Amino acid sequence: MTAEPSAPNAEKGSSARREELLRVAARIFADRGYASTTTRDLAEGAKITSGSLYHHFDSKEAMVDIILRPYFAGLDALVDEINADDGSPLDKVTRLLRETLRHSADYRDAARIYIHDGVALSPMFPYIADAMDRLANTWIGALQDGIDDGSFNGSLDAAVVFRTMIGAMSYTTEWYSADGEMTMEQIGDIQMRLLLDGLKAGSPRSEASRSSKASRAESAPPETGSVHAAEVGRVDQNGGISVVIAAATSTALNAAAVDAAVQALRVFVERQDDVTDAPPEAGTMKDG
Repeated sequence: MTAEPSAPNAEKGSSARREELLRVAARIFADRGYASTTTRDLAEGAKITSGSLYHHFDSKEAMVDIILRPYFAGLDALVDEINADDGSPLDKVTRLLRETLRHSADYRDAARIYIHDGVALSPMFPYIADAMDRLANTWIGALQDGIDDGSFNGSLDAAVVFRTMIGAMSYTTEWYSADGEMTMEQIGDIQMRLLLDGLKAGSPRSEASRSSKASRAESAPPETGSVHAAEVGRVDQNGGISVVIAAATSTALNAAAVDAAVQALRVFVERQDDVTDAPPEAGTMKDG
């Protein structure tokens, strides 16, 4: 949605025409980037002359300021509400994710402008960095509280989780479509489930986890240029010394495969010795 004007000192009056010009400017800034958009681009997009555009706004900077202010004011209000909430860390994280997504959908163009040009625009408009710092602190605080009370996985780093999630949520505004098959609420539910599966308390380095990983590794097919340990052993049972040699010369061989190859070769050699030393079977004749 289009951001609503909320900086009267940056405006020259108020009118429906000005609102339309802001909608056009927001879309162009979001699509092309603030730095790449000229005043002429904005005028052409609105089908007016550059002089007429200046009749309504002092500058391109004044226009993007009016577009961005309500978006970041809304983020500030969201942070205030969640900080005043005495709910559990899980409740706060859930609200942060869903309501931040909803707010970004409501101010999609402003959110996209920030994604593309936030670094350049933040020095121009200090309220951007202030709002994002408060949002980050609220997210990280809720995540850390959950880690501390044992409801979230203790091996996680709250700041890394926040940066991962805010990156995924921010980019959602790039591909989300109001005309698509899913609403932003449905997308938020999917991202919430993804986040919660990763946040669940438990030891990621448990014996069960290591055992499961080892089992999967043993059953996996060999990679190109390598021979799996289990494959070496299996082929050796059929007397395939060529595979043992291939294993020993592989360029992508793991330690387990090396050990298996050595053992298989030893067994193969012992078998040949047994065959050589064994007395002839009934019905056969030894040379000489």
